[in-house]
Amino acid sequence: VVGGDECNINEHRSLALMYA
Repeated sequence: VVGGDECNINEHRSLALMYA
């Protein structure tokens, strides 16, 4: 599930940036 993992990481990064 590499694609899914990458997508998840991308979403997490976006959320972290928004929360930062």
